[in-house]
Amino acid sequence: MQLEGRPKQMKNKKTILFASLAVILAIILLLSFSTGEMPANKEIIKIGVIIPLTGDVGFLGEGIRDAMVLAKEQLGNTKYEYEIIFEDNSFDTTKTLSAINKLVYVDKIDSVISIGSGQGSIISPITEENNILHISIATDKKVSEGMYNFIHWTTPEEEVRMFLDELESRGIEKVGIVRENSNWASSITVALEEQISKKEVEITLNEVYNKGATDFRTSLMKSKESGAEVLLIIGISPEIEIIGKQINELNIDIPLSAIESFENTEEYELFEGAWYVYSANPTESYVTDFKNKYNSEPLPYSGNGYDCLKLIIKSFEKTENGKASEAKDILQSTKGFVGAMGILNVLPGGIVDSKAIVKQILNGEKVVLI
Repeated sequence: MQLEGRPKQMKNKKTILFASLAVILAIILLLSFSTGEMPANKEIIKIGVIIPLTGDVGFLGEGIRDAMVLAKEQLGNTKYEYEIIFEDNSFDTTKTLSAINKLVYVDKIDSVISIGSGQGSIISPITEENNILHISIATDKKVSEGMYNFIHWTTPEEEVRMFLDELESRGIEKVGIVRENSNWASSITVALEEQISKKEVEITLNEVYNKGATDFRTSLMKSKESGAEVLLIIGISPEIEIIGKQINELNIDIPLSAIESFENTEEYELFEGAWYVYSANPTESYVTDFKNKYNSEPLPYSGNGYDCLKLIIKSFEKTENGKASEAKDILQSTKGFVGAMGILNVLPGGIVDSKAIVKQILNGEKVVLI
């Protein structure tokens, strides 16, 4: 009796199982028809991000990464799925080349975001050749050359215009420059030389140093002898901190200024009282969202990183087939985009326009003057 009853019991269990699965399937289909959608896997758009997460400016890359995580969380329902692949380049050109090759040829990305004119100039030819949408947080317009490349930063011309206006308002006529040898610093210097002829301002010194330099005493003593009324520093960590310390050691009392540089350091006390020109401050709503998530102020460039990701996703969302060849044209035509850095328009040449402001370091805080 037991042997005869066992198959019958198993048959009943199978009947109940199949009936349950049929009910579950019916519920799924009912829900799908009620929303007007059939269950389907969304196409995945891959976005590479090449930023420094280690090294002297790793803290800046961390801020950009955090901003992008926030931006992705705020997306809501989207037409496509978006996968972000972060690559750490330590702000090193060799690592940047390795990172973009991996992202293009291994990960098969559709788009990439980078920071820095030097790094962006390495990436741009590769993205152009492979039809990959690229936005760089960079100054040098050469980075945006081609159909697929864009930059999201205040132009050198706008920064220099604001710098010269501030010199004029302060009655300063002689400027000494100490700057790094890089695409970014060179583009600012070229813009300064072009515009300065229209002002009653003279460049009394133009000292250039290579990345990795540690002794700036000769250049700094020259600035003192040049008669400069302000010393313009154009560089990033760790060189600008070394410059600040050596200025104090040499008791050089020339007032300091910068274009962007003092935003790129965590040692503000070295530049107490100095004023400088920088890209527009992020909006209050972005700052609030960032602080609510991370319980800290957003770091420099994080707002630009947030915007870059949102601009890319917005452009892909409007495509018919999720291809960069269509997304690039949509991005180029973007006007009135509400971003973390304000209302943004994409200008001819792939430049995402934003304004310059004047800030000053007072009591260890960065205060907006204009």
